[in-house]
Amino acid sequence: MTRFTSVRVLLAAALLLWAGGEARGDTFVVAPPFTIQNAVDLALANTSTTDAILVHPGTYPEAVLVDYTGSNQEALLIARAVSARPKITKGVLIRDSRLVTLSGFRVDSTHDDGVAAIRILDCTSVAVVDCQGTPGDDGGVSAINTFEVVVGESDFSGMKDDGGGGIGVEILDRCAHEVRNSTTSGNDKEGLVIEADRVLVRGCSSTGNGGGGVSIVGLRNEVRDCVVNENGGYGVHAVGVCIVKKSTISSNAGVGVRYGDGATSYHGGQITSNKIRHNGSHGVSLRDGQDGVLVKANSLVDNSGAGIRVAGDGCVILDNTCRDTVTSAADGHGIHLTDLAEGNCVEENSLRDNDGEGILVEGDENFLILNEAKGNDGIVKAVGALDNDGRGNTTVTGVNDFP
Repeated sequence: MTRFTSVRVLLAAALLLWAGGEARGDTFVVAPPFTIQNAVDLALANTSTTDAILVHPGTYPEAVLVDYTGSNQEALLIARAVSARPKITKGVLIRDSRLVTLSGFRVDSTHDDGVAAIRILDCTSVAVVDCQGTPGDDGGVSAINTFEVVVGESDFSGMKDDGGGGIGVEILDRCAHEVRNSTTSGNDKEGLVIEADRVLVRGCSSTGNGGGGVSIVGLRNEVRDCVVNENGGYGVHAVGVCIVKKSTISSNAGVGVRYGDGATSYHGGQITSNKIRHNGSHGVSLRDGQDGVLVKANSLVDNSGAGIRVAGDGCVILDNTCRDTVTSAADGHGIHLTDLAEGNCVEENSLRDNDGEGILVEGDENFLILNEAKGNDGIVKAVGALDNDGRGNTTVTGVNDFP
């Protein structure tokens, strides 16, 4: 998946503000005891349509509102003036605006109100870059009904659930968002919650959250190059059509990668080249209705449950290593095709030293090709499983129902 969203959003204000070395808009400089809000109001009221606000270090005990309603504003950059980070204590609300960049701030808001520190509502192209939340606040970033949200190089950790909140970054609705190189850790609920299409999550760390690490629902989404460890629930939960790749997903209390909700039907998606280890349930679980998924070249080690559990149809399970899977709830198999799984292809996987079967097949019309099992109970077809086929599978020990 190719994304240009962040480049366009992050540079648009600068390109509009500066052309040919000359400022096209006005630049406002703020330092205590003056307020950021006063500068925002001046920028929206003046004749220029592309402005910059540079903020010097200090604590700004104010709520900042950016709302283009009634103005001719086209773009606005609000950034720290020097390396030291200014602090806004009562939150930021960006509403009914476009091409807004907030860069280099620490943002707090009223605690115990269930409201995130930075809220984005009914906007187009908003970037939150190099910002930090305040541990103990109710949330980091909440974006609703907005196109093209970028959260980059930021840290929203330690958010509390005191009757509401507890999520690091939440983006709901619309499409074309990106969360990159950011940390969402130690939150009471999830680190990152996405319910939107065409979203890229890359280079992020989501660890030690009370709920799951990353929840992503929608179409044409991607999670890559992330670290998702030691969360109190799942590692990554994807629903829809999503790619999960080149990530480390380990030591979560629940499933490493849970794909599907068991109620809604989707076709497609990929789980590839991940390290999925030491999770408290299955390494990968493809739930009923999540069909046509490619699970390829993953390393699944020491998960409690199955290395890969499949309840969907038409999936391809290719070139994975499943080893040292521990029996949990009578499922310690390397790969488990449940009685709901039909028409799946399981090919060229290495299954070693799992507590249960190397591969257990309970569903119908599945294909097993050139898999190798060593030190497991075997490659086994359950009683009642119909019309499964296979060739070239080998077992060093145990039963082989699929020669």
